[in-house]
Amino acid sequence: MKYILFFVSFIFSIALKGQVLQTKFLVDEETDEVIPYADLMILPENYRILSSTEGSFELHSTSKDLKITLKIDALGYEPLEITETVYKIPKRIKLKRQVTSLNEVIVEESVSPLYVIKNVVKNLKKNFSRQAFNSKSYSVCKIAVEDSLYLDLEFVADIYHRGYHQGLRETKNIREVNWKKGEIKRKLELFAPFLIKSYQVNLKYKPFLEKRKIKNFQYTIKERKVYEGRAVYVIEFKTDKSNFDYTHGRFDNHYSGLIFVDQKDFAVLKIIEKNEYTQTDHFLETGKGFFWGDHFQARDLKSSINETDFQKNSDGFYYMSKAKHTTNGFVKTKKGEEKEFNENYTAVWYAVQTENINKISFRNEGSRLDKVKKNPSFWENFAISN
Repeated sequence: MKYILFFVSFIFSIALKGQVLQTKFLVDEETDEVIPYADLMILPENYRILSSTEGSFELHSTSKDLKITLKIDALGYEPLEITETVYKIPKRIKLKRQVTSLNEVIVEESVSPLYVIKNVVKNLKKNFSRQAFNSKSYSVCKIAVEDSLYLDLEFVADIYHRGYHQGLRETKNIREVNWKKGEIKRKLELFAPFLIKSYQVNLKYKPFLEKRKIKNFQYTIKERKVYEGRAVYVIEFKTDKSNFDYTHGRFDNHYSGLIFVDQKDFAVLKIIEKNEYTQTDHFLETGKGFFWGDHFQARDLKSSINETDFQKNSDGFYYMSKAKHTTNGFVKTKKGEEKEFNENYTAVWYAVQTENINKISFRNEGSRLDKVKKNPSFWENFAISN
């Protein structure tokens, strides 16, 4: 038995004599990390193997001088082909990562509209000044009934504002008035409609930015765009509430709009507010208020749009720069006729001053339009400037 085993062993050693067996490794050219499960084809034997989890594989050859062709295909790497004897094939074979050319893809972060709104509220004190300031304002009001222009008025005023986080309105002194259409011969104070349309908007008291009211608004990011050179979120807001607390409107209405929010500092750059009044065939007495009570018996509001813009000042805070208000509806003349009306009011604020403030008290406020005489030379040379 001893001899038989020796004979078999001898024959086996003769068979293996001259055969080459080598262990090789596949590695990443840059990191030198092993590459597992690569597909390898060996020619001319024409058999396939896979590299192990350690990136290794074995090569066999019946002769030291016999060349083989090794084809390597690994996921994420460039294919490689080597023709050489087993001994001359490197022990660590380096593969290059495959670079795939793709069309440009812009990936935008996923942002919740409520997250944006909460950050607007959080940054109000950082973005809008709490300190008092002065500015100037230029306002234009035009009221048309059917095809008749009833009022075409412009005026300039000096503004004193207590800061955007105070609840009180600003005070003003009207400096120049230009009645372009019709001369109204009565003492007029800057109340309705001017007061509610000319004051510096205090964002803190906008219902869609009040912490306790946010849950009653629905917010949607409509788009992301560049506005006035700034990347902004355009957020739509709306509410099912129709009372004053949520709409700040005198009458019940559907309240909605858009907010343009700077993506970097969450400052409000623009607000568009829309009101669709819900009453139908409901004319309300105009009373003795400015203009309407002088000319008409009743008024029925249908819709209004308010646009407000804010700009960053040199002190780093944002201030209201422009507001535009449009109101549509019907009026009833004193003869009982119903006519369509359109009211347009635009106000521009400029020359913001944050030092050496000139305070204007309510008692000393100059809001009487009739007390200011037209100065033709002023209007001939008037231009808005900072």
